[in-house]
Parts: sequence; structure tokens; C-alpha cells
Amino acid sequence: MHFGFVLPGGSATQQLALAEVAQMRAWLNQHSTPGHTYELIVEGETPGQDPAADRATVAGWEAAGATGWIEARWSGDPHSQAQLDAVRARLAAGPPKTSGTD
Repeated sequence: MHFGFVLPGGSATQQLALAEVAQMRAWLNQHSTPGHTYELIVEGETPGQDPAADRATVAGWEAAGATGWIEARWSGDPHSQAQLDAVRARLAAGPPKTSGTD
């Protein structure tokens, strides 16, 4: 069985430090019972124009113990054409690839 936590990783106002995620992962690993896995999902933004920079951002969280990434677009007017175009462009760029992804 998997349990999960979504952590704010990319917000300018609520950004966790990589070290905090590493501490959470270490604590969860130490206190988990057999058969129970905890997922640590970090949310944030990667621009999508520089695949190497996007990979580096996500890989840092992965190295700290995060098991997933949610591309979260919380800035801007969600009803504007500009925001819709930005989301479409980011989707078209595809997900950042790290060592742990296909």
C-alpha cells in the first residue's frame, strides 16, 4: 500500500528546502512499517524551454527523496489566454526526464 504527501517545492512563498525533503524521507524510511511505502510528491514549475535546467530542478528533488513531481501553475490568471498558452506550451515540451524516469 502507498501513502503520499504533496509538498510545495516551487512556490516563491512556500518553498521547502531540499534538505527538509531529505529529512522527511529519512524519517519516513526509519518509521515505516513493512509493506507501507510513503510517496513524497513535490509540486513546482519548470519553464519548459531548457530541458537540461528542467531536469536539474527535478533531479535535485529526486535526489533529496521525492518520488514524484507535479507541474503546478499557480501564478497568473487561470482564465487568461496567455496562461492557457503557457500551459499548452509546457505540456508540449513534455516532462523533465531524470535517471528514475523512462
